Amino acid sequence: MNKFFHSEFKLKLKKERKYVIVIGDIMLDQYISGQIDRISPEAPVPVLKIKSIDSKLGGAANVAHNLVNLGVKTKLIASIANDLNGQNLLKLLKEKKINTNLIFKKSDQTTAKIRSISSNQQLLRQDYDCNAIHLSKMDEQKILAEIDKNTSIVVLSDYAKKFLTYSLTQKIIKKSHSMNIKVITDPKGNDISKYKNSFAVTPNLKEALILSGSSGAEEELDKKIFKLSKQNKIENIVVTEGSNGISLYSKKNKKKYPANSPKQVFDVSGAGDTVIASLTAGIYAGLDMDTSIQLANISASIVIERIGTQAINQNDLESFFLQHQQQNELNKIISLSEVKDLTTSLKSKGKKIGFTNGCFDILHSGHVSYLKEAKKNLDFLILGLLKE
Repeated sequence: MNKFFHSEFKLKLKKERKYVIVIGDIMLDQYISGQIDRISPEAPVPVLKIKSIDSKLGGAANVAHNLVNLGVKTKLIASIANDLNGQNLLKLLKEKKINTNLIFKKSDQTTAKIRSISSNQQLLRQDYDCNAIHLSKMDEQKILAEIDKNTSIVVLSDYAKKFLTYSLTQKIIKKSHSMNIKVITDPKGNDISKYKNSFAVTPNLKEALILSGSSGAEEELDKKIFKLSKQNKIENIVVTEGSNGISLYSKKNKKKYPANSPKQVFDVSGAGDTVIASLTAGIYAGLDMDTSIQLANISASIVIERIGTQAINQNDLESFFLQHQQQNELNKIISLSEVKDLTTSLKSKGKKIGFTNGCFDILHSGHVSYLKEAKKNLDFLILGLLKE
């Protein structure tokens, strides 16, 4: 992957006219940051002198935020309460220009996670959890009606807050399946049958162990995941493994994607949301599963360098690819896998491309002359070399 891939990716996103629908649990992520320089005289606890309070979109709202930032036409469907946290969420959704179809529950409260931070360290997290959500038949019909011919992909962001019941989840997947619409699911709980017939399910390693009932041994986990995939007709199970990268279980094949090591890991909050959003954006743009996972891997490595829930955007990706391209341009070496992206981009711009190879164990004037002559007739010359 390089900057040429990124240009093509953005172009493909702009051409797509359909929507991605994100359905699931939304929440407010709030960060209270300050300084500690004394202990309370009332009790042996530190006193946090507050400097700032920052509110972020969490859960399914963060997934939608990531998608919108990447340039994906997105619609968010969720439940929200008419309380202070709900009002803050509505304000943020409006600021981020996220298209929503929200179901208001007057007797409920909005899920919120409030974190106190000092010197980049979390001291305490306080949670407001929504009550058991009871959707009426009319509510469910309203949700299902949103899935139509203008839908490209449905993303289910399940945080076990009881919005996505087993029944509703299967109704969504069944309708999507009948319309040849892919469903990509971020799961919770121990019953993967809730997500059967999904195109892809994206648990983290801990969630994969729970879903599979595995002890953690790699060989055992692999066997159980393949079995679950077959039993529940799930085409792809994508397991995020933190510093160990991502594993893709597809049919009977497993492929490992090493992590793109960030300079420093500050906070993994929301990284799973970024992974599923970037994976979805790749598939939405027409990329294959392999390339989409590589994109998701890169996106995750970017957001975990920041404190708090953060959404990826195209500027982040552009900076990443530019930095790596500059490193490559220092020695003008790219891998075979990057050649396709490069040539596709150059051809789209009407560039004339040539390829040559040869034995260059000892570089002499004849080599230099022939390469210069070849380059005169081309816009871009690719020289093939065998890496030993």
